[in-house]
Amino acid sequence: MHSDVDPALVGRLAALLSDITGTPVGLLGPDSCRDATPGWDSVANLQFMSAVEEEFGVIIPTTAALQLRSLADMARFLREAGWNAARAQPGCRGES
Repeated sequence: MHSDVDPALVGRLAALLSDITGTPVGLLGPDSCRDATPGWDSVANLQFMSAVEEEFGVIIPTTAALQLRSLADMARFLREAGWNAARAQPGCRGES
């Protein structure tokens, strides 16, 4: 259970990953990780990181990217990076 992650944020991340890997979004959740999710290989991971940066207006440092193994990890990273769901809309860069 991941009570520390926003389900709506995980849903947005799952939709991005689904677009890249072809894995149905309904099969993706907070525990989905790159070692066990069909299609989430190294190339897809680079595409996912780039898509997250664009969608959420953040920069993912290489050192952080190496530690982000699941959708829950990414949701936590976004929260810690200051991404705020209350002021951001899909497709925006979190600007006020």
